[in-house]
Amino acid sequence: RYKAWWEHEYTDYALISVYAPNPNPMTVAPEIPSDHEKRWTDPEFIIKSNIYRLENTYYGGDAVPVWSYGYPGWEFIPSFTGCEVVLDRDTGWVHPNMDKEDLTTFNVESLNIDRSCKWYRKSCELLDLSIKQSRGKALPTIGAFGAVGDTLAAMRSSEQLLFDTIDDPDRVIELELRLMKLWIEFHDERYRKIAVES
Repeated sequence: RYKAWWEHEYTDYALISVYAPNPNPMTVAPEIPSDHEKRWTDPEFIIKSNIYRLENTYYGGDAVPVWSYGYPGWEFIPSFTGCEVVLDRDTGWVHPNMDKEDLTTFNVESLNIDRSCKWYRKSCELLDLSIKQSRGKALPTIGAFGAVGDTLAAMRSSEQLLFDTIDDPDRVIELELRLMKLWIEFHDERYRKIAVES
């Protein structure tokens, strides 16, 4: 049904997914690590929490199980370009890394994903884990990378980006187009890996 929908083929009713937690879990939820980085990156915890969620969720209609390590705020293009990452128990965020840059002299083509950075490598490691662990049980997720406007706001700061849109709107568009190119490359790379290895 999903494939038919994406191909614009007729389906007898709309795709409807219902996910509901079991009010009487069959197992005990794993304890969330007190260390925030472990909470979002520890393979053992991620495996246990996914097994718990998959075993204790009702999937109705067109719902499909999804293997996920959450949306921690570090699996985000800005962290792959050098933004400092801050993690919390329930979320994460980044500090801007381009808020002091003069856009009139900034080399837009120099904006790239650093494939050697800790967060990029961790993202690859967790994708590999997701593909392996979800096989035959769920669809592996590739994370939430954020739209280019959100990405640029994280890298420039929201306030600075607002000034940029007034002072140099063409440069903002140029930066967003560059970020979109990086986003598409990153997304396609992940999609191909999942398509081949799942």
